[in-house]
Amino acid sequence: MSRYYVGLDVHKASICVAVLNAEGRLVMESVVETGAATVLDFLKGLRGQVEVTFEEGTHAAWLYDTPSSASHSCSPASSPRTAPARSGSSGPTAGWRS
Repeated sequence: MSRYYVGLDVHKASICVAVLNAEGRLVMESVVETGAATVLDFLKGLRGQVEVTFEEGTHAAWLYDTPSSASHSCSPASSPRTAPARSGSSGPTAGWRS
């Protein structure tokens, strides 16, 4: 069974999505419209075990319920301003599993 790690960077009008495989390699990047239906449609395209994470913020409540309703594991992460990044890491997937 395939395993994917999905990171969501949520903004008012759009969500930037990065998908890593089990080896930690970036396999997909996308920008989707902010909304529960759009997020669910995107996640349905990933077959296998999917774990979703996103930065805690104003969108945390509805976003936590959305992937969880599709039987995906979901966990909000603390803000990068409060969580130390790994040394030498940079870019949109900094601090993710490598």
